[in-house]
Amino acid sequence: MEHKGLVILASNFKENIDKGFIRRLQSVIHFSIPSPDDRLKLWEKGFGYVAKLDKEIDLKKIAVEYEISGGAIINIIQHCILDALNREERIIHLDDLTDGVKGEINKL
Repeated sequence: MEHKGLVILASNFKENIDKGFIRRLQSVIHFSIPSPDDRLKLWEKGFGYVAKLDKEIDLKKIAVEYEISGGAIINIIQHCILDALNREERIIHLDDLTDGVKGEINKL
């Protein structure tokens, strides 16, 4: 069977892909972990106007302390927002953020 189009593959586990298969790929693009400044922007834009952050939350400190991907940051933000919705409020607590970070780190 032949496909005359573009195929995009994505994986977080390049080391698990057969070397012979990788040789047949035309391009392999590595996306590195965002810098602390970029992570801070992701945190700030991710929460945006959706919810208010508790005074205890220091996004700059979190951006520096946790070297995680943009996708992981979005997952944590979604976790925090769901926790706040379950409490029927729009305030993100430090515990929400801490639990979300722990969950994402455990996935890794």
